[in-house]
Amino acid sequence: MATAKRTEAAMDGSGSGERFRVRTQLDETVERVEGVGSATPRVSVRVRHAATERIAKPARPVVAIPEDRWSPPTVVARLRRMSAAFARLPMSADVWPGGYKSSMPTPILNRSDDYAPAPARVREQQRSSEVDMAITTMQDCLRLFVGDHNRRAALWGVALGWSWRAAAQEMRNDKLCTPISHTRMGQLMAEVTETIAADWNAKHRPIHRDDLDLARVFHRNRFGAGPLS
Repeated sequence: MATAKRTEAAMDGSGSGERFRVRTQLDETVERVEGVGSATPRVSVRVRHAATERIAKPARPVVAIPEDRWSPPTVVARLRRMSAAFARLPMSADVWPGGYKSSMPTPILNRSDDYAPAPARVREQQRSSEVDMAITTMQDCLRLFVGDHNRRAALWGVALGWSWRAAAQEMRNDKLCTPISHTRMGQLMAEVTETIAADWNAKHRPIHRDDLDLARVFHRNRFGAGPLS
């Protein structure tokens, strides 16, 4: 039994995510027909001492995300929209340091850039409604976590789409926050989204169609209804 446990653990750690069960000390006779379809099929007999079988993964329960009230997926979608709206705002000297600018022209390191410069990318037009949404969302969220710098950092980690490790590493660089592990950061992110969802549901805050569409992208096959019309 100890050999079976060691073998199962080794096969489970292969990185494929599958688990196998190994049975040992069987000592059972197994017959196998070789040359099926030929004129002279042959039956071989051997003694099997061990057998391996795949352990089926239990199916994850599919929970339908409600569309008539706020839930963590729709909160995440709203926070992502908020950060995207702020990222599209043009930076000026009032909100971002300009830094030192040299009067010397930029040297051309590639001749193809001189003869065939890359086409300029036009900045996506920012709607005033998106800016108002971002400002209102940020103010409502920050009021919920006044004085709690760790949860505020977790809030921005969710909004920026950071992983647990990236958000925890960024928190370690912030002198106002208390360093925590990435596992605890994941718990904080979940708590933040649940707190925001409960607060917005208590205030009867409506859900925008863009929030539902973006939540569907993050959590496919979890909505019971079809696409919005």
